[in-house]
Amino acid sequence: MKKIFVILLLVFFGSSCVNTGGNLVWDESALYEIEASEDQVYYFQHPLEAEVSEENGSGYVEFDGCKANFDHVIGKQADEFVDVKVREDDGKRYEAWYVENDLILYAGFLEKSDYVFWVYEDGSDVSGCIDLVNNLTESFISDPIYFNERFSFKSGLLYDYKLEYLPSGEGILMKKWIGDNICEDEFGNEYECGYKVEISVYGFENLMEYKDVYEYIDDKYPGCNAEFSSSGVFVDEGLEEDAIRHYFIKNEDSDIIVEAYIKVPSFNYGEHKKEFDEFVKTIEVF
Repeated sequence: MKKIFVILLLVFFGSSCVNTGGNLVWDESALYEIEASEDQVYYFQHPLEAEVSEENGSGYVEFDGCKANFDHVIGKQADEFVDVKVREDDGKRYEAWYVENDLILYAGFLEKSDYVFWVYEDGSDVSGCIDLVNNLTESFISDPIYFNERFSFKSGLLYDYKLEYLPSGEGILMKKWIGDNICEDEFGNEYECGYKVEISVYGFENLMEYKDVYEYIDDKYPGCNAEFSSSGVFVDEGLEEDAIRHYFIKNEDSDIIVEAYIKVPSFNYGEHKKEFDEFVKTIEVF
């Protein structure tokens, strides 16, 4: 039904079913929400520049000359002249329909959710659209969650935030601009009137071998106020005109520390503290 946030991400998905002739790269993408029923919501990632049309849980994604449909069925049957090749991968099934050497239909089936993405263009060759279908299928999820395999933690993702993946794979950075960037006063003079909210979560190795989070905080943030929760520790810090609220949690082996923080102008801190404190409840280390 709607785009809910932007993701800066390089996406690479290939196919062992057919020769793709290269992988599609998405520099910017967004997450789209589908209300499949009253009690079931799904999400998929698509290029930011793509046109997305959807009604009652079905529609299409059009990008770079390709139109990928999504629905519960593809509504087509392969006849005797079609050679169907199938590849299965972790609850997904990919079908490639060939007539002689032309790929006329390519589809990605999500067996658990009973959804399918497919591309078909009146019998024309659609081999240039394989990566779009692959990416849409691979990105299909029922809950927007970020997993970090490098530091073994996961967290939720916040709606309406622009999101960047940190370059070394340690975590994510989410940003949102509140209000208009430029406003006018009663005399027509322009001035900056909006502000940015920045929330990040990332992991790092406990190279100094701190025995617990408290020892780390005493070393890194002496004199700052610490607030203890059931699973981690909050630390409030002032930095010039900004307020920063940190949250720290450590894994059981004490070799990894996960930090989350919110950075916002001090004047607006109270408006966003609760949102951050709720967000950190989604963080789990394992």
